[in-house]
Amino acid sequence: AAYIIGRHGFYGRDFVVGQGVLIPRPDTETLIEQVIKRSADLPDKLRILDTFTGSGCIGITLALELTRTGHQVELDLADISAEALAYSKSNINAYSLNESTRIHQTNVWPDMPSKWDLITANPPYINRGLIDDLQPEVSVKEPMLALDGGADGLDFYRVIYSQAANKLNPSGIIACEHGFDQAESIRQIANEYGWHNIYQYNDFGGNPRVTICDKI
Repeated sequence: AAYIIGRHGFYGRDFVVGQGVLIPRPDTETLIEQVIKRSADLPDKLRILDTFTGSGCIGITLALELTRTGHQVELDLADISAEALAYSKSNINAYSLNESTRIHQTNVWPDMPSKWDLITANPPYINRGLIDDLQPEVSVKEPMLALDGGADGLDFYRVIYSQAANKLNPSGIIACEHGFDQAESIRQIANEYGWHNIYQYNDFGGNPRVTICDKI
């Protein structure tokens, strides 16, 4: 229905969506809530990268909510899909974030010398062999680019956790959404690449859905 209407609610706001972008999920609001709970630990001048951004709903929501808590936010949104970024641009315009937001068409990391204080990611995490078994409204209508996480669904997490330390400021944090059955694998990957204070949080259905960890 969201593809027909062209809009979908997320964390109390409407976002423009359509073919070529994932529909925002209620489970993803867990990531927003947990980052906001840590907002006091984040610097007043805050640089956020939301990679695999899709509609931009995670990055835009955090920019708006953290501005409310007194932060001055600069936002970078990154996605490989030009189609997805077109929706991001519409949503940036809708929430008047043009001056503080940059958009990057890139696979994971924007090519920038500066670093971020917060990196968020909701990458493709479906096991490639299971995509055809998903409900038709997902496997047929949702973009394959946003679903396919490789043979075990974890390809992009290996990229993120192996490289993100070089992209974060010293006190920076990274927050990732993942599949309900991937939490232990994500913890192992994060441990392997030297991340600290690895916390995992359940979604509204009681399933582990979000992992947040520190660079230091």
